[in-house]
Amino acid sequence: MNNPAWQGCVRWDGEQSKDEVRSLYGDDVRFLPTEFTVNASTWRQAGYGPVSEILLILDRLEGRTDKVSLLVAVSTRIIEETAKLWALRELLGPIYICTIGDVRDLAPSEDGTNLVRTTLQSVAGVWGSADEVCVLPHDVNTHGFSDLEAARYALAVTRLLRHESRFMIVASGLAGAEAIEAEKSRILREVDEARRSNQPVEHRLENDKAWLDGPRRQQDEERVFVGVNRFI
Repeated sequence: MNNPAWQGCVRWDGEQSKDEVRSLYGDDVRFLPTEFTVNASTWRQAGYGPVSEILLILDRLEGRTDKVSLLVAVSTRIIEETAKLWALRELLGPIYICTIGDVRDLAPSEDGTNLVRTTLQSVAGVWGSADEVCVLPHDVNTHGFSDLEAARYALAVTRLLRHESRFMIVASGLAGAEAIEAEKSRILREVDEARRSNQPVEHRLENDKAWLDGPRRQQDEERVFVGVNRFI
């Protein structure tokens, strides 16, 4: 799918505001940021995945317009995240997707590691046909980079992906990728099964539980987020 509205964007002071994201789209687009963007990494570390996020989105889409803009968090799991974005497009039809990284709680990690993570998240967004990929300095910046340096790195990543990868000139950059297609099909099956059960009603309770229990388990070291930031 061609995405002429795609732009590489960067915020110089961290988080991207709802109003700024909303300003990127026309008045005929309904802006629907998901709760998942706030606590995406907590969900991941508590064991939840794309299906939970998609159920959350679908549960909030009653009375939606034809065009919906989603602000979706993306992790470094490229295959899974690409499949998630493909599944969202197949389920929702004409939508615009704006992705951000989900490493909100990994700011203390090593600088180079965060740059690699941010790049992986950007690749997942591009492969997933996101119309907007937001690489935030907050994801890149740690103790070694100034805000200006972090922003430049983030902007360079998005521009290289946008202008030199050539993904955006084809119908689907990875249309024949069997692993991603298989993962997308699995996600769609799980979503379909969940929608026929009580899970869409229950997922908000799961969200609250993940939001409260995830940080506590990490603080008590009952659960440890395994990543190279722990070993550098």
